[in-house]
Amino acid sequence: MMNAALLFLLIVPFFLIFNGIVMIRKEGKHLSQLLSLGLGIVILLGEAAFVATVFGFYLSDRFPTEADFYHSAYYITGAIISVSVIYGSVAFLVFMIFAAYSYLQIAGYEELRAPAQAADTAAPAEAAEAPAQEEIPVASDPQAETPAVQPEQGVITTPAQEAQPTEEPVPTVDPNSPYGKALANAAAKGLPQPPDVDVTSWEFTLVNGDHSIGQYEPEQLAYLHQTLDETDIQTSYNGNRCPVDLRIAEALIAMGRGCKDAGLPIFLSSGYRSYGDQAANFTRVCQNNGITDGKDGAGHYITMPAGCSEHQLALCCDITDRYYEIKSADIVKSDTVEWLLAHCAEYGFVQRFPAGKEDVTGVMNETWHFRYVGLEAARYMTDNNLVLEEFLSLYGVE
Repeated sequence: MMNAALLFLLIVPFFLIFNGIVMIRKEGKHLSQLLSLGLGIVILLGEAAFVATVFGFYLSDRFPTEADFYHSAYYITGAIISVSVIYGSVAFLVFMIFAAYSYLQIAGYEELRAPAQAADTAAPAEAAEAPAQEEIPVASDPQAETPAVQPEQGVITTPAQEAQPTEEPVPTVDPNSPYGKALANAAAKGLPQPPDVDVTSWEFTLVNGDHSIGQYEPEQLAYLHQTLDETDIQTSYNGNRCPVDLRIAEALIAMGRGCKDAGLPIFLSSGYRSYGDQAANFTRVCQNNGITDGKDGAGHYITMPAGCSEHQLALCCDITDRYYEIKSADIVKSDTVEWLLAHCAEYGFVQRFPAGKEDVTGVMNETWHFRYVGLEAARYMTDNNLVLEEFLSLYGVE
């Protein structure tokens, strides 16, 4: 029992010292770890002194007489001092070894941790000061890389000023050009900016009572199924199909299919008419109506002379919901025509002769007559209630 107690007392200081060192390594230099370390050292030194004292009393018992005791006092004192120094030195040496090892470990850990903490602290500050910029990967030539030039110590450097973006010069429009005239005329009439289109292009060819195309013939016709149940485009003559200029065939089919997809019937009533066919048609209508100039009482054409009809141009088509022997105002009441009026501009078409524009076009209201002018022009004309004559006049076409 006594041996166990002595062993326990011997182990306790070493445990406290070891525990203090280990905890310092793990958690840093805190008060609890330092107290454990210091307490272990104090107990260890106290035990060394106790052992030395006990050893001194043991030696004093070996000299019963006072003379012998004093005679041996020098030896006893030397023994006590020797044992204390040896025991304490061993304990101090062990402590110094553990302390040095722990210090090196802690110092190395702090050196490794310091840059990381500094980087973590600096990163948010830099992110707050400078806006994020997208990095663009650039292929680099390892041989061409040169080390960055470091500024000399004590020299204050200022960041280079960012290059200011140069404004691209706004292209000027010749006021005498068709588009320059269109911009000026639209502004004078309170209209929005017109599209920049080439009014000399084929889709803007103007034909009416004042603009004849003579005996013009289209370069290539396309023959389309009249109800568009079939959407193939034939280029060989087919009298059972509706002929139009090949250049508008796909747009016309797309518009017709859009109408059919809306659940409405469609019929391509009349497309291209040759100069001879238009001459015959003009004669027939005049005879049926008792007129000679093709005009009604208000002076508006109900049929066009040969050379002055858009049908001869082949860029238009009369579209109804079914076949009509004679086209009349009743056609405007059909759901098909209403759909076409609402959506034709989406396919590049316009209603060529609308009601209220008879004095401009010179032609009576033909709700069924749709002309191709291209997407930009169609949308602008529809949005601003313009007919082709008014649209082209913006660009100086009279």
